[in-house]
Amino acid sequence: MSLETEVASQSVPSGDKPLTCSLCQRKVPSDEAILVRGVTVCATCKPRFVQSLEEGFGIEAFGVFRKKKLVILGKNTELPRRCFKCNRGQNIEMIAVKAHHDTFPFVVLLLMSFIFPPILLVQLFCFFHNRYELRVGLCPLHQKRIWMGKVLSISLFAISIFVWAAAIDHSNHYSWTFHLFFLGFLFLFLSLLSSMNSKLVTVNKITQHTVWLEGAGRRFRNALLEYTP
Repeated sequence: MSLETEVASQSVPSGDKPLTCSLCQRKVPSDEAILVRGVTVCATCKPRFVQSLEEGFGIEAFGVFRKKKLVILGKNTELPRRCFKCNRGQNIEMIAVKAHHDTFPFVVLLLMSFIFPPILLVQLFCFFHNRYELRVGLCPLHQKRIWMGKVLSISLFAISIFVWAAAIDHSNHYSWTFHLFFLGFLFLFLSLLSSMNSKLVTVNKITQHTVWLEGAGRRFRNALLEYTP
């Protein structure tokens, strides 16, 4: 059975509990929605849903699924209004995020900088650099944790600069200089580690119809359907 035929024949049994449309994230009565392979579509979004299927979009382009530690978000839908870290549903703020993904390895680009002119490297970066804007839900607790992580990262970076400045000031004392430079690199490493841990979401890859995300909490992932291509 084709997806279009399945859409025409599917319906959700009536009930008291409202359902959340996978496309617009609005809550609608269950008798005003259809359920197709785990994707709930309200009556308002159904024409756009059917038209997109006729244009060749797969079902994964309209839902939110999980695959191991990744969250697969269809480009025609939004993340649920739940905390991306703990799956809490109360007092959630949807935060606009500009996620970046580079298909060209940064290390290779860095090595090429010694050979090719900068203008060519800029063109390569722009060609292979992808950006995707999405809205991610966070509860007050995880908003605070991410904010504190960013503050800690900036503080550790400032300390590393201060330590390196002290090392340069004691350049005539070899032992002091060596230990201070080592300490500065240690603070820089901790700053990068804190920055990575406080990152809300990371793009693993971007396909024609989906965006694969890292950083979701286990409870949020477990509440999603398993991705079956």
